[in-house]
Amino acid sequence: MKIRWSDSFPLSCVVMMAVYCMIFPVHADPSSKDMPAAVIPGQSGARIVPAPCFLDPGSDAQCTVHLLKQMKLSEKIAFVQDGKGVARLGLPDLDEDDGPNGLRGFAAATAFPAAVAVSASFDTALAHEYGVALGVEDRLAGHDVLLGPTINIMRTWRWGRSAETFGEDPLLTGRIARAEIDGIQSQHVIAMVKHFVANDQEAYRFGDAPNDRNIDEIIDEAALQGLYYPAFRAAVENGGAAAVMCSYPRINGQNACENKDLLARIRAFGLEGYIEPDAVFALHDGVRGAQAGIDRLSMPLDHVGLSRLLARRRLNETQVDHMALHMLGAMHRIAVGQSPVIATDWPERHEALARAIAAEGTVLLRNRRNFLPLARPRNIVVIGDSAGPHVSWQERGSPYVADGNTHPGAMDAGPLAAIRRRAARSGIPVMYAQGDEANHDLDPIPSSVLRTPDNAKEGLRARYFGPASAGGRLLASRIENGVELTEAGAPAPVRALKNDYTAIWDGVLRPPVSGTYRFALSGEGTARLLVDGHEVTHVFSADFSTIESGEVTLTQGKPVSLRVEFDARDAFLPATFTRMFGNPDPLLHLHWHLPEPELLAQAIEAARKADVAIVVAGDWETEVADRLSMRLPVGQDALIDAISAANPRTVVVLNTGGPVEMPWRDRVRAIVEGWYPGQAGSDALAAMLFGDVSPGGRLPLTFPVSGHDGPGNQGEMDYPGKDGRVVFTEGANVGYRWFAEHGVRPLYPFGYGLTYGHFTLRHAHAAVDPTSRMLSVHFSIHNSGHRDADAVPQLYLIRGDDRRALIDYARVRVPVGRKRAVDLRVPFSHLAAWDTGARQWTLPAGKYTIAIGWSAGHDEVTIPVRIGETSAYGDMPPS
Repeated sequence: MKIRWSDSFPLSCVVMMAVYCMIFPVHADPSSKDMPAAVIPGQSGARIVPAPCFLDPGSDAQCTVHLLKQMKLSEKIAFVQDGKGVARLGLPDLDEDDGPNGLRGFAAATAFPAAVAVSASFDTALAHEYGVALGVEDRLAGHDVLLGPTINIMRTWRWGRSAETFGEDPLLTGRIARAEIDGIQSQHVIAMVKHFVANDQEAYRFGDAPNDRNIDEIIDEAALQGLYYPAFRAAVENGGAAAVMCSYPRINGQNACENKDLLARIRAFGLEGYIEPDAVFALHDGVRGAQAGIDRLSMPLDHVGLSRLLARRRLNETQVDHMALHMLGAMHRIAVGQSPVIATDWPERHEALARAIAAEGTVLLRNRRNFLPLARPRNIVVIGDSAGPHVSWQERGSPYVADGNTHPGAMDAGPLAAIRRRAARSGIPVMYAQGDEANHDLDPIPSSVLRTPDNAKEGLRARYFGPASAGGRLLASRIENGVELTEAGAPAPVRALKNDYTAIWDGVLRPPVSGTYRFALSGEGTARLLVDGHEVTHVFSADFSTIESGEVTLTQGKPVSLRVEFDARDAFLPATFTRMFGNPDPLLHLHWHLPEPELLAQAIEAARKADVAIVVAGDWETEVADRLSMRLPVGQDALIDAISAANPRTVVVLNTGGPVEMPWRDRVRAIVEGWYPGQAGSDALAAMLFGDVSPGGRLPLTFPVSGHDGPGNQGEMDYPGKDGRVVFTEGANVGYRWFAEHGVRPLYPFGYGLTYGHFTLRHAHAAVDPTSRMLSVHFSIHNSGHRDADAVPQLYLIRGDDRRALIDYARVRVPVGRKRAVDLRVPFSHLAAWDTGARQWTLPAGKYTIAIGWSAGHDEVTIPVRIGETSAYGDMPPS
């Protein structure tokens, strides 16, 4: 079986879709939702006429109580457990679908840019449009609930899902989230914000077999209050989110979905809807979850359904009524079942919106000597396997919009095609050189080049040990052709242990040619590959299938030792999912790709002949696995080094989910961060390169110089955890706050981004109004550049101990040669900090500094202000 890096995750996504389909079954035909006839052609049948109060969200909430009183106990159970409606009462099914960047289960879905690109726009109006579009497509697909947005704070660059978040700052995250939520729910679709709270790593999120104990995150109250709670309060209180998904981890010793105090907190923020656990592993005990405040008991890990809990008198009907009322209340407030007006040209509108988000979210990181926009070069060469149809355009997992959907232009042909189209308008020829094999097919290693350790037989020696939880004894030893482990193919004693085992394959490899080989481990669990005793790559705590690869230079005919070590205990599929549904995925495969040095040589030669070289590079983030390195994968750094040496007029385009190291930064003219740009991102990129639009994005997260900087680098207990616990030693100092506290200069700070304009701040002043308890800041922005562009001035509060926090920002269009006035008003409550001793938010009287600038690392103006008297705001974080 061949594998490809860029195609490595859809199977996991299919599995995740199967999980959700079984947990959240779709009971009613979508046509029963009174959808436009054009959406579901040729279907007919009885429609559910929604209950009157669902058609009138302004109606008395007693309507839901009246509905509940008419429901039979069996109907309540089906509703609370499976979201099944009651047709005779006009209660529609409550159907759910992912995801944060576009609908995963809708064939005509728009693949929007990753959520981090929306956040990088710093544009709440754009976020609202994005939410409206998601809501429209959710309704077109026949669903009522969208599982998103993801509003967890990005604690560390290592998190594999950073692309689907809004970054590292709670104020920015909260504002973008509430705008998107308002848009989603305007289409009578419930927005379920996730994951409450601190779902900030994939490693150990499910825990290891046989106990499946989720990672226990030790987080102090100041960090929860100051960093992890505020965006959820903004989403619920200001955004009006009608549902909240609780998270997998344990928080300070208790599972988040079984933690009464934690779930009471989200209620205190103003949640009037319902709380639902994340899939399967978030809820270990249905009774504890219900008593803590869970409303939808979809599938607890103990597999004890609601009917059995009632029969055993572990729960009673009054508790079920309470859960059902929260769900009915959400449906009533959002008017679920009511059909919004949907334009017939929605695919074209959403395509244009996807392109606008990509343009506004693209961040220009470097532009030496104003190299961009391109000034009519004689010719251009585009380089990189990621420049073609293998472009890194989506995060895999919950946000993934499946390949092969029917939306016009849904499969982005890549930057090369878009650059060629745009260059043709100016008569500029564009060449292409692959240069690397970042997305090339990988093949199983043939047994003919493998020998057992004693050199006696062809293949590898395979040894299996278990139970691993009890130290592990040798269960089986045999010769295998390679590493191609499936659950069915494992020795019988191993299969009996489910995934409580380890395995080792070892032997000798005789390279057939000389050069740089790429090896890849694909599968679940934890595994590592060693060649001649040196680690080449490893997979770490992957609960679904993922791929990690590495490179090593070998000499033809010179034998090297090869060893693969595998621990199956934190592989989710064989542990639990296989027992329920069967396992379509391999547990572990070892593949390789032979050297092709001519690709790099051809790219270097093409770069030498070109006026401008554009190198496209990317990574592949995914739910299920954290990032193991902040370097670009599979030799792309070496490619950029070689091309920039051959042609100093080199532009690097990055399609990544988060920060990467840039050892080549000072040797290239321009660097563009395009994130995962979705289906229209390449056209947006081409327009920006040629100056049709000005780059509009600012970094919603800090780019460190090195992967050794930032939280999660203070030892195993800091990340990924040890003995089931991880300690957030940095407290609330995440992102730019960490860099300020430690005096470490990042590669690019939070809020940073260049444009084709040139902005200066003028006439800045601030005033404190103790009566209205508001801070007012006024200034003007002048654009002395050569193009119209958007400025994103940022307002930071700097306390006496030099701690800083973003307290406001604006996005302002400033034409060339013009100025725009900006007035910002900040409530005193947004200046407060958590007082651990008093256990409340407090704004002490005294002197503060207001910094106005273009990033967390660039203060253009600072203004001293004085707060006359101390204020206290209780234990509710600012929203």
